[in-house]
Amino acid sequence: MAEAKDWQLEAPASLKDIVRDELIACGQEDFRRHKEVKPITDESVEGLMQKVYAHIEKEALAVYHSAEPWALRQWALGNILKEEIVNEVTAEIAHELISPVISWQSEQEFDPIKHFIDQIHDLNPLTIKNYLVTAARFVGFIGRKRYYSDEDITNYLKYARKRFENDNTYHQEGIKLLQFLRNLGDENRKLPGTKKRHLRIRTKYAYSVTQQDMETVALACLIDHVRFDMVLRLVCSTIYGRRAGELVDFKVNLNDNTVLFPTRKGGEQVPHPIPPSLVPLFMVPMYPITEGMLQRWLRQICKKAEVNLPYRSGFHSFRRRVATMVRHEIHSDINTHRFMRWADPREFGILGQYDQARYEDIDKEVLAVHPMVKLWEDLVPILFKFNRSYRPFYDNIFKPFYDNIHI
Repeated sequence: MAEAKDWQLEAPASLKDIVRDELIACGQEDFRRHKEVKPITDESVEGLMQKVYAHIEKEALAVYHSAEPWALRQWALGNILKEEIVNEVTAEIAHELISPVISWQSEQEFDPIKHFIDQIHDLNPLTIKNYLVTAARFVGFIGRKRYYSDEDITNYLKYARKRFENDNTYHQEGIKLLQFLRNLGDENRKLPGTKKRHLRIRTKYAYSVTQQDMETVALACLIDHVRFDMVLRLVCSTIYGRRAGELVDFKVNLNDNTVLFPTRKGGEQVPHPIPPSLVPLFMVPMYPITEGMLQRWLRQICKKAEVNLPYRSGFHSFRRRVATMVRHEIHSDINTHRFMRWADPREFGILGQYDQARYEDIDKEVLAVHPMVKLWEDLVPILFKFNRSYRPFYDNIFKPFYDNIHI
């Protein structure tokens, strides 16, 4: 009696055989319906395979924003092998199935994504990532081409208009798409239907929290025993108006009592002075955290404190309020730009070069009248005494400071 063998997954046929089987099945169905059935030839199958390979690449770009082998394999697992259990066997099968697609990619004359990467490789990694997501989304929607017509671009913009309800997000998508198109060789390329630089007028009053909201969140640090390193990030957000990505990892220098944030988008990386009364808050260790986790933590704090933080709003809503407060306190556009560490806009013209006000002087002026500085100063001794997360540091760091303050 023959020994029974363990059941093993039978590998499906190659992509070409799958397509041929589907064509035969369609032909049989047409025959039953008394329709004309065209003979299946190797030439017809081969021509169709080129479209299949291009389709798989487009799908991988659209879903995973990449046409690398890993993305092709993942798409095969999720679509061609979607009824199978994903394990080492199916992973190997997926690899075999997409091998012809990889070969097809290497035979193509031009890869717009690879060309774009070569053009922007020296930019900031985060900028490269954002540009490539848009480029991959566009190529995934339209397909691989060396030159994209105005009709291609218009069709994609219609799709993007439905995908991105927020005007600012849609506007940014258009800017990134234009950079991709211009890096294909036409530096004067413009988006069809737009006469100005901007795709659409930005929403003037983007959402921001109120000053009262920021004060409520600050008080929540005491009431809800928010962890000390998160308190510090909230201090930096409500006083300096930093972006979420800049709050993930920043440098505190206790020798000269300054804090340096990794500014983005062309802003000046110049340290901010720390108000003397708030220095102890900056003496705690910082635990690593991702930007996504930081935003989720903020939403949880706001929800518990009953602060209205709409969907997809986060630290940038605090940043907008800080910029508004600073502008109203010092009545200077250019000094507000400098305090927020923005790049000088074109509107400043030659003034941006001739105005030589020092950053440290501007920061000192702002911090002297900043409403949130006074609030955090009042909270410092109470935080040290009643927030449980500070207890391990109290004797060594905070007690000398606290003994000199009367609540």
